[in-house]
Amino acid sequence: MTLIFMNLSATDIILAITYFLILYFSIFWLLALLDPFVVRKKQFHVHPSVSVIIPAYNEERTIKTCLDSVLAMKYPDLHVIVVDDGSTDKTAAIVKTVQAAATIPFQFLQQPNKGKGAALNHALREATTEFYATLDADSTVEPLLLEKLMPYFADEQVASVLPLLKIKDPKNILQRIQRYEYIINMFYKMLNSKLDCVHVTPGPFSVYRTDVIKKIGGYDEHNITEDLEIALRLQQHHYQIVQTGEAAVYTIPPATIGGLYRQRNRWYKGSVLNSLKYKHIMFDRKYGDFGFMRLPTVIVGGALSIIVIATLGYDLVTYLWRKYLQLRAVDFDIFTLLQNWTFNFHILDLRFVELFVAVCVIAMGIGVMIASFRYSQEKITRYGKTFFSLVYYMFLYSFLLSVVWVMIGVEMLRGKVQKW
Repeated sequence: MTLIFMNLSATDIILAITYFLILYFSIFWLLALLDPFVVRKKQFHVHPSVSVIIPAYNEERTIKTCLDSVLAMKYPDLHVIVVDDGSTDKTAAIVKTVQAAATIPFQFLQQPNKGKGAALNHALREATTEFYATLDADSTVEPLLLEKLMPYFADEQVASVLPLLKIKDPKNILQRIQRYEYIINMFYKMLNSKLDCVHVTPGPFSVYRTDVIKKIGGYDEHNITEDLEIALRLQQHHYQIVQTGEAAVYTIPPATIGGLYRQRNRWYKGSVLNSLKYKHIMFDRKYGDFGFMRLPTVIVGGALSIIVIATLGYDLVTYLWRKYLQLRAVDFDIFTLLQNWTFNFHILDLRFVELFVAVCVIAMGIGVMIASFRYSQEKITRYGKTFFSLVYYMFLYSFLLSVVWVMIGVEMLRGKVQKW
């Protein structure tokens, strides 16, 4: 037994741990999927009032489309609050034009540039409605969205209800890849909701009880992921967050690698910083599955990405160094090496454990993707060029996101401070 462990490389050990975690979490989420938990709903005899809060900073290209979709919503007691966070473009002028033609209560607030958290708090101080929803200025909503979300507030412990978040009209392959990612994430978020483990309430149309958010102190104005922080605070106070699959909000994702990197750098770094901020929740039994499973995996997932990338990088460098030494031993006579090269392969040389795990992971990935698209009521082939998008998503995209985690690790070690 000792000899076996002595022959294991660092890569073998890390891969073994990764395989174990994949198996463990696969079984865990399968059990969550089979859980018959049903969220209680009710139809209101009198529709509670709802404000839609839209923070905006230099959103002249998207703000009108966003507002038009909100004003087209079919809901009896709807209010709109737009907060211009010190825009330097035509955002304010566009909002004022829309406001002048609005037939529902419409407030337009302005402030110096202070960030999204401050803009949300500014609107929250003015809000008089029983509920409110946040909405990013580059997002659009379905007309019946509120009608489908509000019944989930039947339980007084439900503090927030979330719609499906989908990509709006992906234009290039990177956006189509993110479409798959969003749809799969919504499926996992539904599973998290069944276990009361939702850890983020996204900016695009998360609906809240106004009095609850005011009672717990509003938004952290210095947080780079205020939507994640407010969700963790709700979990800390034992409120419930519900993910639904009945209605959707549409958002525009980054269209370039640079834009994606900046977005994910902020998201992932914010998730780590907030997880550390609320580390007292981890492994505390009074927080149930959220404390034992969901919050720890935020950090563990990022750490594993860094470790796997670092290990594979080490193995690649080691392999290249061995090849260099072999070339140097023959005085870099490459042609002689090629002439003497023979193909030497035996089926027993294959690493069957790794191949089996790889096949299982791919099969599970395909199964999850099919279930996710059914849950989101979407077709995989809706936007064309499906094959290449899927191949890139399944085999390259996770590597790209792992590189983001590595860069975050480097930045945090250097003490780099990041603003929203």
